[in-house]
Amino acid sequence: MDASEKLVSLRTALNLSQEELADRIGVARQTVVSWEQGARPSAFNRRRICEEFALPLNYFDEDIPVPSEAEDGTAPFVSGHRRRAAELLRVLGTVMRWGNVVCVGLLLFCAVVGILATLSYIIVGARVPHVVAVVNYRACVTAGFLVGGIIALFYCICLFLRLCLREVLRRNAQTAKSQKE
Repeated sequence: MDASEKLVSLRTALNLSQEELADRIGVARQTVVSWEQGARPSAFNRRRICEEFALPLNYFDEDIPVPSEAEDGTAPFVSGHRRRAAELLRVLGTVMRWGNVVCVGLLLFCAVVGILATLSYIIVGARVPHVVAVVNYRACVTAGFLVGGIIALFYCICLFLRLCLREVLRRNAQTAKSQKE
């Protein structure tokens, strides 16, 4: 079964429209349509699909069947602790993406402060001796590195937690597979 067939089977097993699936993954409906017509989702999008529905990360790469519905009418891979783990994976991924945005913003801020401090020293300091630069760039850069270090530490913790959650989901999928056999 190729990726497009697996995606269609997954969508129909969950009773989702193409638009609902696209909203849950964070892509346009036309992207889901192209995937179902044979285009292969990128590795990033395959991972997002697997995390969204608590599937094993190798779901699209190996011959893993689409899970069937349970007795209560819910799909087994979207309930219980696997569902909570998948939700936590998504939350941590969002936090990490915002951490990237904050880090880039902080680096740009430090660069702008450094440039402004250098320009103010060149323009003002070259004409009038003993004039201190308007901006205390050392304090700004130090604060920037401190905040950047804290963000990097937080990012590493989030990455570690995501890896642990993926391993838990992978082991649970292997256990469920071995119990079926």
